[in-house]
Amino acid sequence: MKIDWRQAVAGGLMSLLIVAVAGCASAASVPLPDVASSAKPGDPDSRVFAGLIVSLRRMSSTMVISKDEGRGEGAYPNFIHVKYDATTRFLLDDHPATLVDIEQYMKVKIDGHMRDGQLFAETANFSSVPSPNVKHAAQAKE
Repeated sequence: MKIDWRQAVAGGLMSLLIVAVAGCASAASVPLPDVASSAKPGDPDSRVFAGLIVSLRRMSSTMVISKDEGRGEGAYPNFIHVKYDATTRFLLDDHPATLVDIEQYMKVKIDGHMRDGQLFAETANFSSVPSPNVKHAAQAKE
């Protein structure tokens, strides 16, 4: 008996594709981790979450926030791109602030809304209290 390996490999790849598509279809019904939870039950576009600011991209008016998902050894960082505009209120320890006051890896609580498929911050409340495992460049050299 002679085996046509091209057909065997193609058949195997097709079966993997079918399993992957079926897995995606069933995964659609399973709720995904909540990237940003709804702040107001009656407003599906409202979002509130907390994390660390990883990057402030002034040219595109975007903040990249790292939010931990899961717990324990299964925890992983989730990077969320948050837009800001002229109506965004920036706070530092609950007091008015500007973009100059914001430093990388500050804790932040974002309160915003989804608009045109993007999350826009209405309020970004930063904390001056550093996270326990974050050191500034000056501290790292010591």
